[in-house]
Amino acid sequence: MDVQREGGRPDRRAQRPAPLLSRQPRRDRTALRLRAGGLGPGLRHRSGGRGGRFRLRDAGRREHCLLHPAGQSGLPARDGKGRPDLREGNDPPRTAGLPGLPADPRGLGSRPLTGPVSAERPDLWQLRFSGNRKLVDASEPLFESALSVARVRAGDGSEDWILEAQFDGEPVAAPIEAGLAVAAHAIGVPAPSVEIARLKPRDWLAENRAALAEIAVGRFRIVPEHRRSAAPPSHLLDLHVDAGPAFGSGRHETTQSCLRLLEEIARTRRPRRILDLGAGSGILALAAAQLWKRRVVATDIDPVAVRTVRANAVRNGCLPRIDARCGSGLDPVRRERPFDLVVANILAGPLAELAPAMRGAVARRGQLILSGILSSQENRVLSRYRAAGFRLERRLVRGSWSSYRLRLR
Repeated sequence: MDVQREGGRPDRRAQRPAPLLSRQPRRDRTALRLRAGGLGPGLRHRSGGRGGRFRLRDAGRREHCLLHPAGQSGLPARDGKGRPDLREGNDPPRTAGLPGLPADPRGLGSRPLTGPVSAERPDLWQLRFSGNRKLVDASEPLFESALSVARVRAGDGSEDWILEAQFDGEPVAAPIEAGLAVAAHAIGVPAPSVEIARLKPRDWLAENRAALAEIAVGRFRIVPEHRRSAAPPSHLLDLHVDAGPAFGSGRHETTQSCLRLLEEIARTRRPRRILDLGAGSGILALAAAQLWKRRVVATDIDPVAVRTVRANAVRNGCLPRIDARCGSGLDPVRRERPFDLVVANILAGPLAELAPAMRGAVARRGQLILSGILSSQENRVLSRYRAAGFRLERRLVRGSWSSYRLRLR
């Protein structure tokens, strides 16, 4: 039926079919973004013009195009400041041009992936699926509105990986399933099945504290601060540690290896000048102060860690013997005389770079403990320190981490 305009003429524009893409402002559009790197068929994302575009090239070099208005990809549109735009939209969901996908997948509306966000305790839901590594990598942009996303290798001996995403509110399954279908079609694998389940509320703080029981490492007993009053007397050297945001709760393999190496050195030597480089929570500096009753310089690049070192020194009654300083590398001790013992539990990269400077920081025939090195990285680190004049005296391996005691020749 013709629609009449003023003047009696029929309005032919009213008879035109609705456009595939709505004429909403360009800033309110988003495209389904999938990673193209490493995929079999070429998958390209083209933005601009009217909406986001995907060009998919198959083995026969035929190109297919998938168009998405804002929000129909399952990703919430963004406002002018880059934040998710949670406004409801009125655009009808449509897809076109991709074989194997329905013309109008149900649920692909311009709405956020999850329901309303609670200001109180979050309503946690978990979405889970498994597939090969390429599919899992390509699908990650679908979960930008998730609270967290984790990828783990399946433990059944297969090559599959598992992706788990947690949401505040029940996620809308249809947009995610459609996006996974696109990615699976591009890679040439079957679309995965998606599992969605509500997570039971848990008191993570109480569970973590219950799991953090006191542990013994050689002559040391590491007691979490919240268990201090319940710790019975012991002949061991107590370390009362609250790591907070800093590294060094005493439960990591590298920290425990350093404590063992400190204990070994204490059997034969009494170093007078001691440096803990990259102190974190200060647990190794506290251990050295307990062993030798000496002043220990503890440095870290993070001011929060330096404050944590001082707080833990107060907890252990060692504040007069702990000199906590903030700075990068060996900068905080440039004007100090060489140290009889240096402990550095950081990472392989910084340790390798510090090798030439470390020669000047360690006294002649002094001891050096290095940790935080994966076993696969040890050749790189040890070769640099051998070239700087150090000799390997002891090597400890715990899990995949290696720790070393060296002496300057």
